[in-house]
Amino acid sequence: MKARSNALRFILRSLGLILCVAPPIACTLSYFPLWREAGGEALISGGTALLLIIAIIPFYKHLRKLIETSASYVLWLVIFLFCFLMAKVINEITVIAFTGLVGNLLGAIFLKLGERKET
Repeated sequence: MKARSNALRFILRSLGLILCVAPPIACTLSYFPLWREAGGEALISGGTALLLIIAIIPFYKHLRKLIETSASYVLWLVIFLFCFLMAKVINEITVIAFTGLVGNLLGAIFLKLGERKET
C-alpha cells in the first residue's frame, strides 16, 4: 500500500510540474519564434529565451531540490546544458550591456558637467 501511495504521489507531483511548465512554454513558442535569422545564421531569440526561462522556474525549483541530494555530475550536467543553450543569448546580452555601460558613463559625465557651478 505504501508503494502505491509513493507512486501516486510521484505521478501527481509530475503532473503538477508538467502543468506548471508546459502551458507557458507552449504559449510562448506559439506566439514568438525561438530562432531568428541574422546575417545568414540562426540565433536564439533573446526575448523568447527570457520568457522560456521564466516559464521553467517551477521546474528549476524542483531541479534544485534534486541537485542538493545528487552527485556532482548532475550539477555539471545542468551547468553545461544551461551554458550550451544560453551561449548565443549571452553574446547578445553582452553587446546590450556594453552599450548600456558606455551610454550611462557618458550620461553621468554630462550630468556632472551640467551640475557644476561656475565660480
